[in-house]
Amino acid sequence: MAEEQWRPGVGYEGLYEISDQGRVRSLARVVPHSRHHQHRVRERILRPATQRRGGYQYVGLSCEGHQSRHYIHVLMREAFDD
Repeated sequence: MAEEQWRPGVGYEGLYEISDQGRVRSLARVVPHSRHHQHRVRERILRPATQRRGGYQYVGLSCEGHQSRHYIHVLMREAFDD
């Protein structure tokens, strides 16, 4: 069995990675929390939600305080479309 390959999420380099098996992970990092504080984010695999209509799986990704939904199949296509 081949080892799982991870690639950066397009537009989320250094924040999230997507695997060739459809898993999404948040990378460990430190983000500003308030004026004088910082928040440490641990590396973890994100749990996808499933769209009610259509059944597509998605995850919420955030960057610079803005969160948006991204379908896993689209993230995979962007990351692995060579």
